[in-house]
Amino acid sequence: MIRLLASVAEKLARAAELERCDRRLRGLNAMVFLTYRCGSRCRTCTMWKRTDPSSEELGWEQWRTVLDRLCAYGIKTVELFGGDALLRKDIIFRMIEHCSRNGMATYFPTNSLLLDRDTAASLVEAGLDTIYFSLDDVGETGDAIRGSDGSFAKVKQALENVLAERGEARHPKIEVCTTVSNMNCDRFVEIVRFLSRYRVDTINPRVVGEFSKEKVESSVVDGVRAEPYFVPSDGSSHLLSADELRRFRESLDAADCIEGAPFVNRWAVDMAGDDAFTKGLYEAERCLLCTTLVTVDPYGNAMPCPMFRDYRLGSLVEADPGQVWGNARHRIFVERQRAGAIELCRNCNIRIYYPRLADVMKYYYRKAREKAWRRLGRSASSGTP
Repeated sequence: MIRLLASVAEKLARAAELERCDRRLRGLNAMVFLTYRCGSRCRTCTMWKRTDPSSEELGWEQWRTVLDRLCAYGIKTVELFGGDALLRKDIIFRMIEHCSRNGMATYFPTNSLLLDRDTAASLVEAGLDTIYFSLDDVGETGDAIRGSDGSFAKVKQALENVLAERGEARHPKIEVCTTVSNMNCDRFVEIVRFLSRYRVDTINPRVVGEFSKEKVESSVVDGVRAEPYFVPSDGSSHLLSADELRRFRESLDAADCIEGAPFVNRWAVDMAGDDAFTKGLYEAERCLLCTTLVTVDPYGNAMPCPMFRDYRLGSLVEADPGQVWGNARHRIFVERQRAGAIELCRNCNIRIYYPRLADVMKYYYRKAREKAWRRLGRSASSGTP
């Protein structure tokens, strides 16, 4: 109970801090794309289809300048993103170590394709705080979703590599992210059963992201059109039907009964309504991401949103974040978003991870009420007063 209360208090404090930074148009966290290149061929993503020149990606000295500026500005966390960020082994370990020395927590999502034992050792030694393994299914089904044979085997091996190198230490924290789609909605129990064999800290099921062509084409800000990467690469929608959604929620409950199962963080799937699963639609709301998450492309340019990669605010190689974040061009984007003029936002699930204080309070109130009703139901059925 004490751990639960501490976790709730932490989430409330984080949401309150996000809102304070949102009002001030002040960056709090950063997401840096080391590359857009990727070896996966996921059916729910088109990132791997991008043809940006790798020769223009920043080198270590340039990234060190960017990180030093982010640190001086007050950034607290840095997510090392891609593409596949392990295609940049020439810099990623030094970046993690540099962030760690300067008090910025590091987060790293991986498809596991390049995460061999030596790489795992280097990540742990550098001081990585949290690693996110992408795992959408076990066995051949997982390979089919990821678009390449052997993907699941590589995730399994990479997970074992990191666990072996971490040993009894607490870091990096190991989390698994599962994107729920019509390709795996009946398989969540099998995923949890597989992971119950390992010392995984958290499993994060999340709704498949899918941007419609109409909303992409209508989302233009100051002459720049959105270019999201959560678009089916196989030409088919992977949203769920109402029956598939029902079955997924049943499997989510069934997973709680698996002995030794890691903690399943339901936040993302609980916060998403039925329309998010079946239509890819979310309520039009104020986005805290575009005001508090400093997104940096592989070339050092700051962006207000990762779905608008050509909406550049300025180079963090050449200028401090305080001169770029919150500038006139940034304010134009934020004003358009707050006015509900960016249709793309109706398809975006990333906002769920940047909640308002009211969202967090409502969520835990609802959870407490559901738990109370379940207790009353058990008492009534057993005849206990």
